[in-house]
Amino acid sequence: MPSQQVRRAWSEAFLAQAKEDLAAAKSVFIQQPSVFCMLMQMVFEKMAKAVALRTGQATPSGVKKNHAAASRWVAALKRDRGRRALLGDPTNQGFNTLSILVQTLENCHPSLAPAGSPQMEYPWEGPKDAICWPAQHLPIAQHFRDPLLRDAVLLLGFAEALVQGFYRLYP
Repeated sequence: MPSQQVRRAWSEAFLAQAKEDLAAAKSVFIQQPSVFCMLMQMVFEKMAKAVALRTGQATPSGVKKNHAAASRWVAALKRDRGRRALLGDPTNQGFNTLSILVQTLENCHPSLAPAGSPQMEYPWEGPKDAICWPAQHLPIAQHFRDPLLRDAVLLLGFAEALVQGFYRLYP
């Protein structure tokens, strides 16, 4: 079992990369929604891994290939009133939408998406043998294209609050 110091060093590395991915997501979220989706999935996955390592719930080798950590982490955060209060949201306001968005992004990861389902990195075979690709056919990316829906901004704001509040949330 790696020492707490080793787990924390890995946690710092995952957090640092999540920050880089978030910066990249901010730069593309209007012009390239499918790339935004991929980056935001990676932000939440890396943040979840940073938390699991920092809190001792996982080892470095245990988190590296797990792509289904983000939705469980956001669900746990939703139930944790103390940490929600630190984020400035002591109620469930917004968490239901955020949980759905994070789960949807996670389900589009190539290793988690069922065969023939939309995924965020690669083309897939759709109905009637149609070839589909994320920039044109990924439903969540199409959702984020709608300027009347503020879900992309909500997701960015949530990720930013988590990155900035990481050490308050997980001392």
